[in-house]
Amino acid sequence: MKYSMQSIVIVVCALVLGMVGFCPITSASEGVPFEGGHAKNFGGSSPLVIPAAAFSTKGNNAESHNFIWFAGFVKGTALAGGCIQAPVYLPRWAQVYEMWVSMIDDDGSYDASVILTRRSNSTLGDVDDMALASTSGSATAVRTFSDITVNEPLVMLPDYSYYVTTCLASENLKLYSVRLYYTEETIFIDAFERGDTSGWSAVSP
Repeated sequence: MKYSMQSIVIVVCALVLGMVGFCPITSASEGVPFEGGHAKNFGGSSPLVIPAAAFSTKGNNAESHNFIWFAGFVKGTALAGGCIQAPVYLPRWAQVYEMWVSMIDDDGSYDASVILTRRSNSTLGDVDDMALASTSGSATAVRTFSDITVNEPLVMLPDYSYYVTTCLASENLKLYSVRLYYTEETIFIDAFERGDTSGWSAVSP
């Protein structure tokens, strides 16, 4: 029976985890919170991947896009002008710090922008743009675009709902996925030894 080197490393790490306390982890190419070769706040949940199939029309032109299931992307159609959106299910109190987008932009006349927004669940029309990644130029290959500056990064549920939106103005704009990188807050238990839970918070005292 053959085993890959990666599988052997994973098994060895699992066996010695209790003795050494950690195992080396190789950093990915996108914004994973690594420092000194070891993960920080690693829970196995970040990034949140939003696939192309999750997107649906925003209601203004339902025939302006088409999901190509065997290729894994959603693209614009000849009936340009429609925009699409997908819900974002982030954990409560997460801190979003980067958005990455994989797209093909093979249209010299149009660029595409993917926007992460939050919408207030109590105030009509209260919308905040959190991150924006835009294509530039044109190419036939899949390219990755990002925004590493996120506004209002703290996920406040149930006060807000979260969405990603984009407009695909031609058949040569194709969206594959959106990835949101985040960390989860540590809950500091103030005055725990006294049994006083009134000071529990997500902010270091």
